[in-house]
Amino acid sequence: MAELADEEAGGEEADEDDEEDEEDDAPRRRRRRGREKPTLVLTEAWEEPDFPFLKGEDREASVSVGTITDGRLVNGRLLPLPSLTYRLLPSTAKRGYLYGTDELIALIEDAAATFHADQKEQLVVGNVGRRGGGDIRQSVSHNNGRDFDLGFCYRTARGKRYRARKLVPLDRKGKSSWGGGQTLDAACTWSIIKALLTSDVAEVQYVFISEPLKRLLIEHAREAREPGDLILEARARLLEPPRSAPHDDHLHVRIFCSVTDLTQGCVDDGPRHPDAERRQEQANARFDAIAATLLPQEPTSPEPAEGDGASDGAVIDEAGDVDEAAATEEADEPGDVSAPEERVKAIERLVLAKRRTDAIAAALEDEAPEVRRAAAVALGKLRDRDYADRLEERFKADPDGAVRAALLRAMGELGGFEVAHLVRDLLKDPSTESIQAGPLPQMIITCYTSPPGVEKPRRRAMAPPDAPHFCGQVLDLSKRSLTLRLAAVEVAADMERPEPVEALMALLDHKDPLMRGRAARALRRLTNHTEHVPWARPELSAGRRKRGLQGWADWWERRKDDHRKTWLSAGFRARGLNVPQLERRALWALVEAINYEDYLSYNAQRSIARLTEHDPGSLTWPKHVATRYWTRYVDERRGTYRLRRCPMALDDYCPLD
Repeated sequence: MAELADEEAGGEEADEDDEEDEEDDAPRRRRRRGREKPTLVLTEAWEEPDFPFLKGEDREASVSVGTITDGRLVNGRLLPLPSLTYRLLPSTAKRGYLYGTDELIALIEDAAATFHADQKEQLVVGNVGRRGGGDIRQSVSHNNGRDFDLGFCYRTARGKRYRARKLVPLDRKGKSSWGGGQTLDAACTWSIIKALLTSDVAEVQYVFISEPLKRLLIEHAREAREPGDLILEARARLLEPPRSAPHDDHLHVRIFCSVTDLTQGCVDDGPRHPDAERRQEQANARFDAIAATLLPQEPTSPEPAEGDGASDGAVIDEAGDVDEAAATEEADEPGDVSAPEERVKAIERLVLAKRRTDAIAAALEDEAPEVRRAAAVALGKLRDRDYADRLEERFKADPDGAVRAALLRAMGELGGFEVAHLVRDLLKDPSTESIQAGPLPQMIITCYTSPPGVEKPRRRAMAPPDAPHFCGQVLDLSKRSLTLRLAAVEVAADMERPEPVEALMALLDHKDPLMRGRAARALRRLTNHTEHVPWARPELSAGRRKRGLQGWADWWERRKDDHRKTWLSAGFRARGLNVPQLERRALWALVEAINYEDYLSYNAQRSIARLTEHDPGSLTWPKHVATRYWTRYVDERRGTYRLRRCPMALDDYCPLD
């Protein structure tokens, strides 16, 4: 729900000039309006991310993906400017948050036109969304192009219309909380609500507004003898959001996912209206059609008539002759539902929508290895344990190394005792090094490739622990590829299971610097312990390697019977952090650990997510960003967690009282 920043939501006294009748001082009005003319700020360079559009879909249309809090926007449409029927708040123009779905922008234009015709005023538009979607500073929603903010209509103390330069918060009676004399213009603001709810270009899901102001608008609608069904609809759609700002200074509008967006991964949260259920049924039919391209198909084409001389799939030219070349070209063209790349896109679409996992699993038997690999990756993302046995069976049978690596990664995502033992056995088996499993992952390439220019150690230290970044050691990887053994090392690093530890320790004595470096990384993550040896260094001396191996052997002898939670807490304490046990009382120390070495940061964030039962995906954020987020998250709930105030160690990140 939207939480507007101080610069919009309050914290500044109303200008005394605004209380006066604007008609009394036209020159001053012109000067003031001249100063508030917004300068629009937009991103100059932009490249749309890839999206799995299917055959027949409009590749230029907008796509709303995911939820309003963690989604994204593809082909976002920019709100057209300038306009006679709406205007921007100056702060909105500076931010450039003016992108939404095609349907949302059309709704703003349509509602503004209706409102302007009724009130002869311009609709005041606040934040819409970023190009590409994602978080905006002023809100935890507005992520996938389905939210936008509108200003109220106001009257001055003398009853004249007030042209607001900022959003003015109102009290329960509709009067300015700033003491400037402004009041809610209920008739004008109701005209905005009416324009939104009666528009046929998009369906409004919610209009967030404080409950007292909602009552004022409904009361006006009754007195104005508005249609009863419209008033009932306004009662249902206008809502003060729970666990959020009361929305006493603006309207926050959210629309439903369109049918097309539902089939492309858009998610409607909250109660659904009958029309929304109908749209979901239509989307489900589309999902079934997409899934059908992945399921085994019975041959339906009739046999050629005897003596017609045409083979299956042949194309007949204008002269009546068979054109075999054209038939082959047509079958292989991109976008053909029979083409492997189209089936890969179908899998990616079902993953976005989290639908028809059965069809994705069926694609594990596809004849094309790239389709099988995509199916394995998808099942790992969905983490559906019902297909664990299916993944293991396919891993043992599939002849393609890249597919087997993807299957292993998917099994690692599901976790479990059996998979941990399988990974351990693969690490112990030298023959798995001869099984090629595709190109090296980008994370490994970036880790050991010198970045442009000279990267400062401080910047490298603050890089995300779970996203590609330079690790400080350069290796020549130009002729390297992923092997099944190296793939097993990468899976072990993320499994959070103790079974692979001994096998990983043995790999520290491997002749390959890359294998040593990745095994050491996996060990640090699993154990929260380090011997401070640069294992990936090609010129690592035999003496230093021997001391490092002995250090790990001694650690294992002391800790092999302990639970992994004990390993983690001991690792934090070894760095001077007060973590007696992994409990909520240690949350502040764990937040502090986010800015430490990668393995400590990784385990700290994983532990915090488990203890708070909340995972925002912060492992892919820079460490200082993750620290700021978790500091504020824990501070807001310190009463629930029975914690003291934000400690001095986090003073740079603690919220101001």
